[in-house]
Amino acid sequence: MQGKDPKKADEFKDHTGKGRQDYVWGRTLTGLRVPEGWENGKKDTGTNKYPRICLIGAEEKGLIQVPEGSGKVIVECDDVFGVATEVRDVPFPHKGYNAHWYFNPSPRLDEISGHYDVAVDRGSYWHHGGDAMCLYVNANYERWDAD
Repeated sequence: MQGKDPKKADEFKDHTGKGRQDYVWGRTLTGLRVPEGWENGKKDTGTNKYPRICLIGAEEKGLIQVPEGSGKVIVECDDVFGVATEVRDVPFPHKGYNAHWYFNPSPRLDEISGHYDVAVDRGSYWHHGGDAMCLYVNANYERWDAD
């Protein structure tokens, strides 16, 4: 999806509403795990990003560095795992940007996995103006909660 508008992609039509102002979200099989030694929000001082192990289900697939979140627009996204690799703070209206990144750098210990994990979910994001529906990519919450 890199370089493409998710509002025009069939994969995300339910998330972006296709002109509706609905709020839709869904969990993915992707998760992010804090590697040992990087707990408590520790950042790589060279890249100013957070090292994370990408998970598909419970299986560790590779290491990635992710930026801070806070709703910043996604400038670049990892094509394999679908998580942000570069973000920017762009005020609304943010023409040319269609996805936002939220990220918890200090997740709690997951009682089931025994690791510091977060789930990655995606959903609609509406700025209350015109056709302003965006996709959000959210890595904030525990992987195993029931909601």
